[in-house]
Amino acid sequence: MSDKKRCTIGRFGATAAVIPQIILFGNERLHPARTFVNPPPALSRSDVRCHASDSAGISGKVERLKNFKQINKKMTKLNLFGILLLFATATFASDPNIAPSFATTWKNGVAQNLTDGNYDASANSIFVSGNDVYVVGYDSKGNRGSSPKVAMLWKNGVAQELTSELTSAIARSVFVSGNDVYVVGVGSFQTGWIEEGWRSYGNSIAVLWKNGVEQKLTDGTRRASANSVYVSNNDVYVAGSIGGNAVLWKNGKEECVIEGFFYSQANSVFVFNNDVYMAGQEGRTAKLWKNGVAENLSNGDEFMFGQSVFVSNNDVYIAGYEQYKIAKLWKNGELQNVELQNLDDDLRESVAHSVFVDSNDLYVVGYKSYRRDPHWISHGTLWKNGVAHDFFGDNARSVYVLGNDVYVAGSIRSEE
Repeated sequence: MSDKKRCTIGRFGATAAVIPQIILFGNERLHPARTFVNPPPALSRSDVRCHASDSAGISGKVERLKNFKQINKKMTKLNLFGILLLFATATFASDPNIAPSFATTWKNGVAQNLTDGNYDASANSIFVSGNDVYVVGYDSKGNRGSSPKVAMLWKNGVAQELTSELTSAIARSVFVSGNDVYVVGVGSFQTGWIEEGWRSYGNSIAVLWKNGVEQKLTDGTRRASANSVYVSNNDVYVAGSIGGNAVLWKNGKEECVIEGFFYSQANSVFVFNNDVYMAGQEGRTAKLWKNGVAENLSNGDEFMFGQSVFVSNNDVYIAGYEQYKIAKLWKNGELQNVELQNLDDDLRESVAHSVFVDSNDLYVVGYKSYRRDPHWISHGTLWKNGVAHDFFGDNARSVYVLGNDVYVAGSIRSEE
């Protein structure tokens, strides 16, 4: 394999040697980790532009080590010349020693459990259309520890398994346009039972469901995920990643791939006045891409992640968090002085997952963790105009506001 790859760096087309990197893949959500070799200073703040891509896409910047396929065991840490690299398998499994969660929604703070709590489940995204409430996530259908996941759609609390050829799948985002329901997520063909639980191997696949009919956005030759969906003027936009590059699909085809020097991922997409906005990260830096042109939201000193983007009255809001789990909010590229966490001795961390603007009110949801010796306890949290409202729940992942009603999707840990 060549040690050089073509990268489009800012407005300068540059050929740069690619630093070998190994991506850590997390557990049940298959989110690639945010642990990388430090970027060269000259490139750490570069704008990475988007370009059209053929079906083969742009080769990722991850140098595949010869024995990388063998790294499907427990996590190993290697300190190489002072650089910490983390190795792990791609997996859907969760810790079998932790009690499972209910997939849950809240309407104005009142909870409705969507699952029975016998197996691990989560509600990841919520959308309200008229009198109908749509929620997507996953449910586990196994009976030992952690099990393969089933992508789920709940309409007004009624469950529907999303049809899939995949052996394990998670739904991450939902959007309703007219009578059509669009869902995106990630799945895997290969699962098996090992000592720690069910594991999903092989490259993950980005998936789009329209009215329950599955469309694979990728073919499994490269690891991929579909994280967010938005429909505008009958065009379907999906944000995610392929092979370590942030990607935007439009109507099922790769519209553009963010070709950069480091791993990147698009976590959220929003369309406003024909402009397409994506929030995510590249290397250490939280990113906003507008029509494929990158804007740095952070300086790269600490790992930061853009999780959710919302545009209202030409103002662009992004919710996310810092590496050490400090919730963040940006408005028009500027970090806001909104206290998404009130630091004190009891508060361990906070994370912002989703942002929504309704009239003059700004809503952000996520979670905060508190010290309750000898344990830490997490609470799903809604911040309205910067004021935190903790409610009974483990995590809040998505928020939607319609009229006077505030809808939240997330999870509650069972008592088992």
